[in-house]
Amino acid sequence: MILEEDPFGEDVHSACTLAEEKKLEECGGEFKFKGYARHIGLESVACNERRPCPPRVSLYARMGLHRYNWLKGRKFELSRVGRYVKTIGSAASTYYMTLYAMDMGGGGGGGASLPPETCFEIAVSEYSANCFILFCDIARIQGEEDQTKRRRKRMDTHLPEWPPVNPLYMVEKSEVQEHDEWIRLYVELAVAFDFPPRGGGDFEILDVAMDRNDEGLDAKNATFYISYRDLDDARLGKSCHRIATVRRSFDEDSGNFYLVGGSEFRTEGSSYMHRPLSI
Repeated sequence: MILEEDPFGEDVHSACTLAEEKKLEECGGEFKFKGYARHIGLESVACNERRPCPPRVSLYARMGLHRYNWLKGRKFELSRVGRYVKTIGSAASTYYMTLYAMDMGGGGGGGASLPPETCFEIAVSEYSANCFILFCDIARIQGEEDQTKRRRKRMDTHLPEWPPVNPLYMVEKSEVQEHDEWIRLYVELAVAFDFPPRGGGDFEILDVAMDRNDEGLDAKNATFYISYRDLDDARLGKSCHRIATVRRSFDEDSGNFYLVGGSEFRTEGSSYMHRPLSI
């Protein structure tokens, strides 16, 4: 895969040194890079039992699989991340991941055996450091032809005000259960970018609402309000009712998939929203 453009027209994420390109080839990286830039480097990391994959990288891998499943109508679930290459030299990074997933929708296996692992190539980029503003422009099974057009529009980093001004549409409990994997992913991403930082946590999804109902949960451009109970805080006797707000966008022209989110929690007589800032 040749990277040619940054999201906003600057040739930043596109380049690496020739030495780094050689390093990638030697370590078996499936993504191909070209060019040269003194201020951008690449760090290649193999994930294994001795060096487990960082939790945030696993979340980014699941985000890429979510994009693939959502567009293709599949049910791949992450098995493991084999290797990732991270851009360095900037506070916000792009992660190029080679990972393995299993099709839980009947794509293989028989009887009680697990389906075989399928190798994916996924790229997820951070728009700004320590903010839940992410985009994914590559999510494919290894060997598939890349149809991405390498053109991206400027991202809208705003979230609607909380509480929302317009009426929301409540999602049926049965639909929430059916789409539990990506709904929980949205909450986990919001928690991952909380400030002060929090762990992965244990939580219970209570209700899901959205700002439109013409396309249901498959809407390509919609904002979701996910009410959940933080079980870790509940065990400590703390306020445990929280709401994750996540806006999902999809650019039909380029195939780019965006998630922008934040989390809100309530204390006695007040509330606090941690959300991305308009940039």
